[in-house]
Amino acid sequence: MTVARSSADIAAAQARAAAAAREAERRREEAARKAAEAKRLAEQAKGWQAKSDLRPSQKVAAAEKTEEVKPIPKTEAGQYAYYQDIIQKAGGKFRGGPEERNLLSFRTPTSTKVNGGEGRYDDTTVMLWKDAQGQPHVRTYQSNTDPTSHYEGSYGQDANHDGRLDLGRIPPGSYTYYKSHSDHLGNVLRSGSEFAVDRDTNHDGLFNDGAKTSTGGGSMLFHAGGNSMTGSAGCQTFAPADFQKFWKDLGNYNGPIGFTLVNGSTASGAAKIEAPKASFSETGVSYEQLHAIMPDCPTDRAKQMLPYLNNAMKEFGINTPERASAFLAQLAHESGQLKYFEELASGSAYEGRSDLGNTHPGDGVRYKGRGPIQLTGRANYGKASEALGVDLVAHPELASRPDIGFRIAGWFWKTHGLNELADKGEFSEITHRINGGYNGAESRNAYYRTAQRVLGGGLDGGPVSEGDTVPGSFNRSGETPNAGSGGRYTSNSYDSYGGRSRDPIYTDPAASMAREGGFDDWDFFTTLMLLMGMMDELPPSLANDPRFQKFLKAKGLADLPPGKIPKAAVSEYMAQRLKEDATARGGGKAGLDAAATALKQEYFPTVSVNSLRSIPA
Repeated sequence: MTVARSSADIAAAQARAAAAAREAERRREEAARKAAEAKRLAEQAKGWQAKSDLRPSQKVAAAEKTEEVKPIPKTEAGQYAYYQDIIQKAGGKFRGGPEERNLLSFRTPTSTKVNGGEGRYDDTTVMLWKDAQGQPHVRTYQSNTDPTSHYEGSYGQDANHDGRLDLGRIPPGSYTYYKSHSDHLGNVLRSGSEFAVDRDTNHDGLFNDGAKTSTGGGSMLFHAGGNSMTGSAGCQTFAPADFQKFWKDLGNYNGPIGFTLVNGSTASGAAKIEAPKASFSETGVSYEQLHAIMPDCPTDRAKQMLPYLNNAMKEFGINTPERASAFLAQLAHESGQLKYFEELASGSAYEGRSDLGNTHPGDGVRYKGRGPIQLTGRANYGKASEALGVDLVAHPELASRPDIGFRIAGWFWKTHGLNELADKGEFSEITHRINGGYNGAESRNAYYRTAQRVLGGGLDGGPVSEGDTVPGSFNRSGETPNAGSGGRYTSNSYDSYGGRSRDPIYTDPAASMAREGGFDDWDFFTTLMLLMGMMDELPPSLANDPRFQKFLKAKGLADLPPGKIPKAAVSEYMAQRLKEDATARGGGKAGLDAAATALKQEYFPTVSVNSLRSIPA
């Protein structure tokens, strides 16, 4: 008996037939891909066999020919010709007319899953053009040419018909782009035509499965990404500051822009070439470098701070390893390795300080130290407000925000001539201009040495040994490189970190204290920081003191082990104890002397105030 099929049955059958056809097509494509791969491997094997048949001298010659590297010329004209040659040998159409722009990108193949799926600016893009007078120009930018898995499943095409969207990227080749605008992205470069793109069909984060789609390239733009993520689903992206520079360099030119993309440092049809390396001013400080300089800064906080730090360094010309080393060393000391963007003390000590512009009641607390360089005082807040266009006088708390705080630090650095001092290696004078004296010089110098080693600048102040550590907390794993014989801390224990400091506070502290106006509150803090710099571990008598534990609890630091308690916190506690005990002992110089002597005896019995005041040069 014949039974009429329902429309639903017919639709289901048609769907099954379509699915079967797609699967058959997928298998044919897979078989073709495997055949092509087998052919490639066979040809590669022939090449290996041919090489194995060479005599030893021929093998050496072949290796040398394979590894031939064409270095980048040093002159701009030479670089222009160098990159023009790469573009043309890669099959690109070079545009050499007045103001015509050419782009060349060197891709470092990167997994879409790198950096937690946020991407990485690890590629290099070069812009070439000649001006109306025929003068060649070359500009280099850090960029990104790979998508990120952040957009997995949201963007792409289903290249293998498995029901999943496959991310795509521009294949090596030559293309034509034009200036355009996006309501969502702002200024962009847009392709003048559609083109095929690579697809990650197995979703392993790589583009090595040979899959492509004939379309998709028309939607792959040049645009600004983010600071912490590249923001690419296949587009060519730059960090915001780099894209701003890139767009500015495009100038008023609105014609076709040639774009050539090559993989790594090998251009198709060209000898092995040296890919350009962006200068320090273009790359800034990496997370790995920041962590090496400030190991006690929590990972999440370091990554949060890094974009704002690099943006501020670019804005204020802190663009060489020498400048960055000095800048980071001072910030590390002032902010406890970027952990403290607001002074732990109340700020009442600054009340009535006319030299800071604190002329209104409450100014001391309101304008206490904030930001990574600890901006202090109504007058300084006012100057920063005027320079940066942020009303810090009405809203002083804004100085604690990283986006503003780092700009304040950069502004202070530049306007006080600290870039020029860093160029000359005059780190001690930088400390003096920031601090007004040499408080914490040992700590600052240690950070400086570490930063110089990490960033590759020259060292100032003596050699650095492998045992050097950063004194941000008491974390030297039981080692006591500063200790005298028998592990006792002596008046000469400051002689560490590969050489005696050149700062006057160490070589002639008595004269330094006299210059600062005598043995007053300010000098007690100097003395205290001297002692902090000499300590390699927190004394048990201090760590177990109930008053100190109460102080740590109030600061939210009670859960930290002794080896991780920041020295800045210990210093604040000691400063408070000094003031309280000095007041209880009648105040004045005599009260301060007595209080300091008692505290040193209580916590550091091997060091006396007098020994600190008479450290020999």
